[in-house]
Amino acid sequence: MTDNDFMGQRHEPRFSVRNLDATVVTVAVKTAESQEPITITGVAADVSATGLRLALDDVPPKGSQVALHFQIPEIKVDLMLEGVIRWVQPKDRKSWWVGCSLDTPIPDVALQDMASHAIMDRRQDDRLPAATPAKVKWELSTDVTDVVVKNYSLGGCAIETESPVEPASDRMLLLFESPDKSESVQIPVRVVWSRGTRFGCSFLSNRGYLQMRKFVESDSQAAEREKRAAVMSQRFAPSTKWRWIAIAAIVVLSIQAVHMLDLPIVNSIRGRMRSMFDSTAPEQPGTSTRTVVDSASSSDPDA
Repeated sequence: MTDNDFMGQRHEPRFSVRNLDATVVTVAVKTAESQEPITITGVAADVSATGLRLALDDVPPKGSQVALHFQIPEIKVDLMLEGVIRWVQPKDRKSWWVGCSLDTPIPDVALQDMASHAIMDRRQDDRLPAATPAKVKWELSTDVTDVVVKNYSLGGCAIETESPVEPASDRMLLLFESPDKSESVQIPVRVVWSRGTRFGCSFLSNRGYLQMRKFVESDSQAAEREKRAAVMSQRFAPSTKWRWIAIAAIVVLSIQAVHMLDLPIVNSIRGRMRSMFDSTAPEQPGTSTRTVVDSASSSDPDA
């Protein structure tokens, strides 16, 4: 299985580890040459429930069954996992990137602890603060619960309930309504993590962020966003001066191209006209058809 094959089969979302040094990974590999397993140490670079990308001091054989001791001492995560080495590639002269699929998934509570303590990042985009009331409706429930949106980004949002809620499923609808009740929207999201009264959600479509922004964006956030957009527009838009210079250059090149093509085109047309008149025009007394054509095509300005 190639690197891309393994990545394609990691259906669980992957999360980058912010602080690689906070993780300690020991990989035990059994080999035919030794009865005792060989141990390799390193750190985790990204994590999902069913896979790890590791930076190791040595390279284990691809396809080998391994036992992994995965630790994050500062938050007391200590897991014994089993898996298969799927791919390896050099990281630098002294270490290797290693992709490993897990036979025993990482418990969701461990992933939540890693996210809540900023060990890993479940959302890559900048979070914008919010304090907007909304309602949620779980996919398998008819109950509607009041929530407050605490922050949001391009990829998702964090919401908070007044009291702990047991999720009915991992999908729900976020319900927003304008103060005058003239507008409303339902935004489908997936719950990525939950911790008591707080839930981390990811949007199920690209429209989710735009729909939410309309209801939760503050005036200052809108002003800052418009300011950034204006700066980017000016940065990439050509100045009026250079735009006109470019147009003038295109016109000049076009005229030159026409002049280059003009002579052979005209000569070709004239030749065809001669042939046509020679074969069809009747002879006039004292005048040949060639004389008529030649005089008609004369370049004498007084003609």
